[in-house]
Amino acid sequence: HFATFTIGPLVRRLEQEAGVKFLAESDQDDVEIRFQMSTLLRPNVKDAGEYYTRLIQAGVVSINEARERLENLNPIEGGDVHLVAVNLAPLDAMTSEPDPDPDPVEPDPVDPQQDDQDPDPAIVD
Repeated sequence: HFATFTIGPLVRRLEQEAGVKFLAESDQDDVEIRFQMSTLLRPNVKDAGEYYTRLIQAGVVSINEARERLENLNPIEGGDVHLVAVNLAPLDAMTSEPDPDPDPVEPDPVDPQQDDQDPDPAIVD
């Protein structure tokens, strides 16, 4: 409650004031100043990591969303794809139609000379 109701409003005001005072007017629309408050709100890094791992595996958030929320990290290439727990496949792949006529798999040809050979003498019953 302390972080949310006491520090939170003060931090928002400081962020806004810093944006006005430290940034040129041309940069104010493109740059955002934010304080990292999540460390005050989570019990420990391990629990937060497990929480975001579950959200990513369930397809609720993308890797980039988790990176931004968890540690305020920059996005990574390909990190906006939502994944699901089945081998962490892209969510789009789960909704696509399966191939109705897959190519048949040909069996390996049998070597006729292999059957005529004596068993390996090193193998003893």
